[in-house]
Amino acid sequence: MRVRPSLSALLGLACTFAFGSPVNACDLALALAVDISGSVDEREFEIQMRGLAEGLRDPEVSEALVRNRAAVMLVQWTGTAR
Repeated sequence: MRVRPSLSALLGLACTFAFGSPVNACDLALALAVDISGSVDEREFEIQMRGLAEGLRDPEVSEALVRNRAAVMLVQWTGTAR
């Protein structure tokens, strides 16, 4: 049984490389980090997400991200209790 999961994982990885889109370089990498630990309640989380969404939708911001060939990622972190 151990061979099948390994073979499946290998095939999945091969398909990812074979059929995945080519990686394009970016001129700007923007990492947005969001605390979703126990100290952040649902209301605060919604405020954070809404603020990020509104900021990224702003025409000046979105145009600057496109113009500068930006790659954007969002990282959320929490503790082990959540």
